[in-house]
This record gives sequence, structure tokens and C-alpha cells, in this order.
Amino acid sequence: MKRWIRWSLGALAVVDFVVGVAAYGYLQGWHIKRVPSAELSRKLRPYDIVVRPEGDGPFPAVVLMHGCSGIYENSHTWAKLFAGQGYASFIVNSLVPRGLAERKIDNGVCDGSALCGRERAGDLLVTLAHVRALPFVDANRIAVAG
Repeated sequence: MKRWIRWSLGALAVVDFVVGVAAYGYLQGWHIKRVPSAELSRKLRPYDIVVRPEGDGPFPAVVLMHGCSGIYENSHTWAKLFAGQGYASFIVNSLVPRGLAERKIDNGVCDGSALCGRERAGDLLVTLAHVRALPFVDANRIAVAG
């Protein structure tokens, strides 16, 4: 085989490899733009739904993270149930602040392509910091569900 053909095939293999890694990385969320914690928290907080028991607290708390399709009635049901047991609940909306429509899943499958796990993890971390700082929350008794 001629030298230039081998070189061309080798270059093509390298390009294929790089494109493959880039595609895999995109699907895995490697492309996520880093957002400072304070900015992310400011973006999310207006969409929080807080359900808490009567009184001043401090109450134990539960951070409720919705599934791929957004907040359904079950999130509100859980929050009310927890409030009845003396817990403050915080339902975090990860979709609407990013301009993503709720309840839109392609073919009933949540593949993380619209919102990946790294973004949801960031939402959880900034929410935990926010909840811990609230005067009506017992900062040592916070759970996460979802």
C-alpha cells in the first residue's frame, strides 16, 4: 500500500476517534458550562416551592428533586405529607429556570440529553447551601428525595 494512503487512513482514524470522544462527552455532559454557585442559586430560587409546618422552627427539611419531566402533583403530595410530619420541604425546579418545558420527554425516555446529571447535582448543592442558611431549618437535619 502506498505511503500516502496509509497516512490518510491513519489521519482518518484519528479524526474518527476525536469525533467519537467528543460525541460521547457531549452525551455524558462534559460540555456543561460552569456557572458560579451564587448565580445558579439566584436562577433557581424564584422557582422553589416551599411547604413548611406551622410555627417558627427550626424544622428538619427535605429537598425534593423532580424527575426528568418536571414537577408533578406527587411532589406536592410528598411536600404536604412531610409538612404534616414536621418537616419543611423544598421542591426544586431544574427545568423552568433553564427555559426547558416540563413534561416533555422524547418517547417516554429520560436520557439526560436536555438536562444532564451534572447540572442537577449543581442544583442540589446550591439548594442545600441555601436551605442550611434559612432560620426556620435545622441545618443538621436535611434529607434529599427524588
